[in-house]
Amino acid sequence: MALSGRKAALNNRNGGVIAVWATSDLCDENTNGVPGLQTSTGPADVLAWGQDDCVAWYTDFDHTTQRPIAWVPGALNPVDCTYEDERLWTSGCRTGVHQNVQAHLLDGDTGVVLETVDVTGVPCTSFGGYGGAVDPDGNFWIQEFGTKLGRVDAVTLETQVWTLPHYAYGMTVDHYGRPWITNNSSNTGTAMRFDPITETFDVAPVGFDAGQSGIQEDAFGRMWVHDGLNDGVAWIDVDTMALGGMIPYGQTPVGMCKGVSIDLAGNVWSICSEQAFRIDPETQQVDVMTGLDDAYTYSDMTGWALQNATCDPRG
Repeated sequence: MALSGRKAALNNRNGGVIAVWATSDLCDENTNGVPGLQTSTGPADVLAWGQDDCVAWYTDFDHTTQRPIAWVPGALNPVDCTYEDERLWTSGCRTGVHQNVQAHLLDGDTGVVLETVDVTGVPCTSFGGYGGAVDPDGNFWIQEFGTKLGRVDAVTLETQVWTLPHYAYGMTVDHYGRPWITNNSSNTGTAMRFDPITETFDVAPVGFDAGQSGIQEDAFGRMWVHDGLNDGVAWIDVDTMALGGMIPYGQTPVGMCKGVSIDLAGNVWSICSEQAFRIDPETQQVDVMTGLDDAYTYSDMTGWALQNATCDPRG
């Protein structure tokens, strides 16, 4: 979700990016040429391609893999408090054609590709880039499903690549601008934190099973992950990397639980294949939403990570 809250964008894993208006009042009733607003309303009502008036734009890419996507905040207009010139980063590649992952900067209003960067050192494998996030300076961080962490400089477009101490899975950026990456395996530590200034890694200790989990920091410096050992969510102190508390779901989740995000009310969301859990960290109340159709995400779903990185939530 863009920081303005106007659009959501997502990738097709086989290549392509689509942007959708967040509310119906933003949609263009003339998009499909039929009078009135036509838009999909749910799983049982999905319009044919090109018929949905709430699709803002679509940009095709000749990639065999395309997973990471991350909005850049844009410029804040002090008059009306809206964000202008929003852009987004994505990455992908075509195996057998590209040696390295390609990073693309897109115009958030039109989907036009503004820049394409070869991220030398992050190989074009079957997954390519696996996770992506933007820091407070607009730099694009990308991590493979392996041990490579890369950065594309927002101004110079220069790239740097580092080797992670452990195999990676999900990622985010904290409000200091430091990338955090969960480990693919829980027995190698809970998560890795990279300091861009010292170019060193710290690893949170093993204490709960956060292997193959999403990860996101809340407004109180707590880095939340899915705890597969105890069927709940748990947190790591963003400063000390000490393991914090754990909140159980209260039931055995259905399917894989991967994605973790924070909403504007401070709730922690954990997404499983057929369920979504909403957890209030203060009251520890857990609400369960069912009926998801093989849901799968391991990165920011709410747009909170972008706000968290752009505006220090603790002032």
